[in-house]
Order: sequence, then structure tokens, then C-alpha cells
Amino acid sequence: MIRINNLISSFFVSLILLSSYNSIAVDNKMDSLRTALSKSREDTNKVKTLNTISWELSYTDLDSANQYCYQALELSKKINWARGTGASYHQIAWVNYQKGDYFKSLEFNQRALAIWDSMLHHGGAGVLSQVKNSKLKTLNNCGLVYWNIGDYPKAINNFFDALKIEEEISNTQMEANTLNNIGLIYLEQGDNPKAMDYFTQALRLAQKQGYKLLEANTLSNIGTIYYKQGEKNVSAKNSSGSTKEFTAALENFLKSIHIREEIGDDQGKAMDLGNVGSVYFSLHDYPNAIEYDKQTLKLAEEFGDKQLQSNTLENLGSLYTTLNDYRLGEKYLLEGLKLSDSIGDLQGRAEINQYLSELYSRMGNYRKSLESYKAAEIAKDSLFNMNKANEITRKEMNFEFDKKEAKAKAEQEQKEALAKKEIQRQKFIRNTFISGFIIVLLFAFVFFKQRNKIKLGKKHSDELLLNILPAEVAEELKAKGSAEAKQFNEVTVMFTDFKNFTSISEKLSPTELVAEIDYCFKAFDLIVAKYKIEKIKTIGDSYMAAGGLTDTGNAKASEVIQAALEIQDFINKMVEQKRMKGKEQFEIRIGIHTGPVVAGIVGIKKFAYDIWGDTVNIASRMESSSETGKINISGSTFELIKDHFICKYRGKVEAKNKGLIDMYFVEGVVQRSA
Repeated sequence: MIRINNLISSFFVSLILLSSYNSIAVDNKMDSLRTALSKSREDTNKVKTLNTISWELSYTDLDSANQYCYQALELSKKINWARGTGASYHQIAWVNYQKGDYFKSLEFNQRALAIWDSMLHHGGAGVLSQVKNSKLKTLNNCGLVYWNIGDYPKAINNFFDALKIEEEISNTQMEANTLNNIGLIYLEQGDNPKAMDYFTQALRLAQKQGYKLLEANTLSNIGTIYYKQGEKNVSAKNSSGSTKEFTAALENFLKSIHIREEIGDDQGKAMDLGNVGSVYFSLHDYPNAIEYDKQTLKLAEEFGDKQLQSNTLENLGSLYTTLNDYRLGEKYLLEGLKLSDSIGDLQGRAEINQYLSELYSRMGNYRKSLESYKAAEIAKDSLFNMNKANEITRKEMNFEFDKKEAKAKAEQEQKEALAKKEIQRQKFIRNTFISGFIIVLLFAFVFFKQRNKIKLGKKHSDELLLNILPAEVAEELKAKGSAEAKQFNEVTVMFTDFKNFTSISEKLSPTELVAEIDYCFKAFDLIVAKYKIEKIKTIGDSYMAAGGLTDTGNAKASEVIQAALEIQDFINKMVEQKRMKGKEQFEIRIGIHTGPVVAGIVGIKKFAYDIWGDTVNIASRMESSSETGKINISGSTFELIKDHFICKYRGKVEAKNKGLIDMYFVEGVVQRSA
């Protein structure tokens, strides 16, 4: 099925800068802002200018943006301007949100909220409206933080708190946007009726007040709900219901396109054109689907949106494959694959290779079909690992948030208990002492019990993190919130692959197949761990590991060879046992190469550890150029281990896309005389 290109599109109002009262328009050039800054005195206007510059830089230079908002905070405190301090806290929270540091973002948002609440209780009537406007924006941004870490109840609570203020001060634009954001959360959770309710409220308000962009975005989101319901009806074989829902989706997307044309929103128009193409595809109106996808592609190319280009090329390739036009189908799919690879889109890489596999199968080119299928499985495996890592990180983040909130709650309870104790002491000294002592004991019991629970939870989180990342990388990630990619000049990479895996697997049940692979890979894990070799990943029936990936070097080439010999011996014994029982067994090929690699965490927001470089590609060629039951190594690895192992020179062997390479079979360990 074609991916719909615009599932979430209305996120645009709640991210505006808190200090919108700045006399300098936020769309001024940076040189104008800096000129104004150089002429400013140490007053409130300079605070506003510093925060505005920080906002402008927050999309291009986060480090500089961070410096400016901290300067604004320092000056606000110096001149004792509470509102400026709150605005600076808000801007610091926004910069950290952009950096992906959700802990710090939430911390500074809460500091800003504390200032707004204090001003609402003690400020004059003249600033109440402005402070309420500031508070609702901070609440919206708190909602964003909780949304991004997957804590939907807290996200919705913050949005509802903002909604109350918006209704109170008649800020209809923010009200409409918040209604839309609440609808988006329900849509993401699959609660279509609630999502539709909030989208409808947002649409009415946007139409009444003339907020064209918000109206278009909401129409797109409503169209998405109808589209999803239509797909659900297709699965339930309800053809009349699906046609009705698809028609409603089409109407909403076309209305959105019309509005976007009026206001010049070409990027939004491009996504909606793609959505219309998806609806026509579901209605089996392929000519219209192709026409709208081509319009989407043209616009995406004009403003350089490579992600949208890749998605649309995938859609066109799938369409032409459906129409049996394999030449055009292959053309568009290969173009889409090239783009998805260039931007690191694992999802796109997996889907496009899946379509290519189907296309080549229809053409009868089973070799290419198998290659594309394997490429799709590799991408899916990487995507699965990254999603698993992200889920672990999200749980760890939620745990840390809960821990901080529990600590704050405990501190507040302690303050209240002490205050109560002081009041009672003044009235009834003896009784107060006894009551206070009991309260302290109870609090200590709760506190230590909670602390032990937190320690246990953190231990589980650390164990999960270490299961997918090397220890050094995991520690760096916990300490800094990020991990830098590193260059290693001498890494020995090992690949293993089972011979005749496909043919043998067809003769086994799924349970038997998984049990066989799991048994082998568990043994491999124990062997590489013995030599402190880092397991990188498994890809189908292929196993990848590397030595030398720490600053101190966790395994030399000779230790990787020793591990390979033990893996070879383990498999040879299994093969012999299976043959004695008359059963077929996987035989293995092993390839090893040594050279430089870059190692780091895959993805924009973390966290699947991987290695890159020509060394990895050559190691893979060593495996594919090996023979059954053999360990094939390159000349560079041979030079490092030749004094310790018996090797047989194979000559210069042609490796795919790498030319002629010196290769050797490892035949055993050199026996030293006593």
C-alpha cells in the first residue's frame, strides 16, 4: 500500500517564540538584529533582542542560540525583570527541545511556569493578559516535550491547561491550534472519533476567524482520518463503506489544496497532492493517482524536499508495477532508492526494496528479486534495532522524569510536614514532638522505599542500554545525552553466513528454523564475548562482529581469527552430529578483513550502534568469496596474524566491485615448540 504523505501537518503555532512582544520583527535579517543589539543599553529591550536572536538561530546554529538566550537570562536577573527572566527560561527550554535534551527543556519550562504563576498572583492588572499569554505558550511547549517522549496523558493535560487560558483571554488562534494538537495526539493513538471531534472544533474556529493555514492543515488531518477509515473498511471487505470514506478524504484534501494555493503554501500543497494520489490509488483510479503524484514530485523537486521526493518516487514505482509497466516501475523505484539512501531513510529503503523484489519477481528476474528482498530485510533489521533502542531510551526518559517528579513531591511533602510540625510545636509542644517524629519516620520509610525502587529501575534501564550499545558508548550517552562517531584505524571485521540457508529453511517449520539460528547465534555470542569482540548485528542468517572498537582496543586481529576458528569448530561438530542422524545442517562461510572504520550511533535521535567504511564492504566480500567450512582472510589481515596461524595463499581473487584482492584460507594455529 502507498504511504500517505501527510499524516500530521498542523504543528505550527504552539512553537512560536514567547517574546512575541519584541519591537523588532522576528523575520528581520540577522545583521539588523545584531546592529540593534550593539546599540542597546542594559535594559528590557536588550533582553528582548537577545531572545529574538536566539529564536532566529535556533533553526540553524543551536550552540549560538544557546549563548544568546543565556545572555538574556543573565541580563534579566541583573536588572531584576521577572517577565524577561521567564521569557529567557522559555527560550532556553525551546533551544534544548530543538537539541533533543527533553530533561533540560522540561526543567526550564517549569521554571518559566513558576514565574508566570507568581506574576499572576502578585502582578498588577496591566500585565495579567500578557502573562497569561506567556503561560499558555509555555504549557503548549511542555505538551510538546511530553508528546515527544511518548507520555500522552501528560501532553494532553498540558494542552488542556493551555486551552483554558486561551478561552479565558480569547486567543482564538492559539485555541484553534491547541485543539488541533489534541486531535493529533488522539489520531496518533488510533482514537479516530476523539480526533475527529477536536479537529472539527479547530476547523470551525479557524474558518470563523479566517486562519487559512490552520484551516488547510486541519482539513488535511480530517482527510487522513477518513483515509484510514477507508483502509480499515477495505480490510473488512466493506467496499461501499470504503468508497464513501475515500470520497470524503478526497473532498477534504482537495479543499485543503485550494486554500494552500490561495495563501501560497507550496510545501503543504505538495503533501496534499500526494495524499490525493494515495486516495485515487485506493479507489483504483490509477491515471489520476499518477497525475497527482507527478504534480507532487515536481513541487518537491522545486523546493528540495528529498524525503517527499523519495516517498513520491516510491508511490509512482508501485503504481507502474501495479499497471505491469515494469520499465517505468523500475526507473522510479531505483530513483527513490537512491534518494532514500542519500538521506538515511531506513523505512524508505526497506519499502522500496520490497517493491523492487516484487517487480523483479514479476519480470522473472529471480536473482535481482532475491537481492532486493535481502536488502529490504537488512533495512528492516536496522530499523527494528533503531526503534528498539529508541523505545528503551523513551522508557529511560520517562523513568527519569518520574524520578524527578517523585523527588520534588517528596521534598514538598517534607516541607509541609515540617511546617505542620512547627505549628503544632507552638500549640502543643509534647504532642507535636511525638507527631513530628512519627511523620519523619513514615516519610523516611517512603523515601527509602522509593529510592530502592528507583535504583532497581535504573539498573534495568542500564542493562537494556548495554545490551544494544558498547559500554563506552552507553556511558557517553548517559553522561552527555549524545555520543560522537569515532574513527578507528585498525579494526578487524568478521562476517559469517550459512550456505544453502534458503533451501534448508524451506524444509523446516518456523519454530525449528528460529530455534536452529538462535542456538547457533547464542554460541557465537559466547565465543566473541570470550575474546572481547564487539557483536555489531545479525542480518537474517548473517552474523557481524568486530575487534578493535575501543580507545584501548578490545580485540586484536589474532583474537578475531581465534574466535573464527572456534566458530568453525562449533559448526563442524554440529554438521557431523546432524549427518549421523540423517538430518541436513547449515554449513558456514567466514570472511575477515582489517582496516579503518567509523563507528557510531545510527539515526537522528539515537540509538543503534553500527560501523561504516570500505573495510566493512571488503570483509563482506571476504565472506562471499570464501568456501564452505573455510575462513577466508584478506592480505591486510594476513600480515597481522601470519606468525601465529597456518594460512594457505589462494592468489589474487576477484571480489565483486573491489577488483583483485590477495586472499588466504586460515587452516590452523602455529604450534610452538617447548
